[in-house]
Amino acid sequence: MLPYPGWLHVLSLAYLSVCFLCAAIIIIDELRRAQKMWIMNLVGPITALYFGPAALRGYFRSGLNLNTARVVSGSMQQALDLCARKARNPWVMLSIN
Repeated sequence: MLPYPGWLHVLSLAYLSVCFLCAAIIIIDELRRAQKMWIMNLVGPITALYFGPAALRGYFRSGLNLNTARVVSGSMQQALDLCARKARNPWVMLSIN
């Protein structure tokens, strides 16, 4: 007799199958469109092995729909605004946290 219910074993095997399928989808996508940093080619599939469909959704949402130039521009503008406020008021960092 197993120390856990049989349906739990079947459910875990099904989830592992889905996770391996998600990792394979990410690997196939990375073979077609490699990441700029080589380590990110490993991060996606490894994350999919334990997060499964959530990792697949995050991979495609962050990789395909992201306008990098707009994000960098917005981040730089926020950093410059923060520096300008800090120059006027040195206590501004305490109010942000």
